[in-house]
Amino acid sequence: MASTYRLTVAGRERDIEIIEGPDGLSVRIDGELLSADIRQINASLYSLLLGGRSYEVVAVEAPGGYEVLIGNQVFEVGVEQPGARGAAEKRGGRAAPAVSDEVRSPMTGAVVEVAVEPGAEVAAGQVVAVVQSMKMNNELRSPRAGRVAAVHVARGDRVERNSVLVTLG
Repeated sequence: MASTYRLTVAGRERDIEIIEGPDGLSVRIDGELLSADIRQINASLYSLLLGGRSYEVVAVEAPGGYEVLIGNQVFEVGVEQPGARGAAEKRGGRAAPAVSDEVRSPMTGAVVEVAVEPGAEVAAGQVVAVVQSMKMNNELRSPRAGRVAAVHVARGDRVERNSVLVTLG
């Protein structure tokens, strides 16, 4: 049995096919077939084995999809169910969300570095802040290229999960 989804990650659409077979789970990403195993650890934490590589994944539901933390990188992932694309286009809209203008903390922690200031130009994927949680430094990156409109935190500030750290203009 196979299910197909269209994911939008950092503005790039990808077709993903999840295949449940007699030998377990496989995932086809951009035509490449990878063996997969996923285990839910708690409400938002997953252990993912994909193509022989192990990942710790935090996925939190957001409008139109999920905010996903893999390693130290946060991704906004729009999920389009099979058949949803045509219905969304008929309404004149798109099923996948736009890339965010905000960098949010995926965890509760302390800001140990703010790497940008208002007015600065940033590249997609550039580190804008570092939040320490559970004695680990987590680099938070810009979801897109642009200009920093506002910095909402300073070094030493305590932040909660989903707190806005930086806004892009």
